Amino acid sequence: MKNSSIFLGTLLSFFITFSLVSCGGNCKNVECANGLCDEAFGTCRCDTGYELDADGKCSILSRDKFISSSDWKVVDICPSGTYNYDAVISPTISALNKVIVTHYGGYEAGTTQLAANAVVEGVNITIESDSTVLGGDSLIIHATTGTLIGDTTFNLNYKITKNGVEETCAAMFKKK
Repeated sequence: MKNSSIFLGTLLSFFITFSLVSCGGNCKNVECANGLCDEAFGTCRCDTGYELDADGKCSILSRDKFISSSDWKVVDICPSGTYNYDAVISPTISALNKVIVTHYGGYEAGTTQLAANAVVEGVNITIESDSTVLGGDSLIIHATTGTLIGDTTFNLNYKITKNGVEETCAAMFKKK
């Protein structure tokens, strides 16, 4: 019994010592900025909304590649026709990985344009499901995801329901 107590005590001391020695080993000189170092690999794991830069730090806001100082030129190909319009993607204050796509689907009523909430993760933009009334029309935005191609284009196959009639469109967003 005494030997097993000594053995368990030695084993516990080994684990405590190993834990203290290994703490900071792979991460000793790693600065992540907006994230934490993964001890197993010695690399940064970024906080939500950030991604790695060329130096391996979490300093790039993922949504910035979708936010533009100029509008996005959009071409929608839908069963009801082909539509050309400008859309704006702007940041929200609610979260670092969220944006608002204004003039979504080209829908507008007077000076009011349809706005869709979206989440950005890396090169993907995901439009969130929502429902609203715009100019007396009941609209349902269905969730969908698009992927940035290079720095200036992304495609989005989206579905929207207007007054109970569903339409699926293929949209190409191109920075002006």
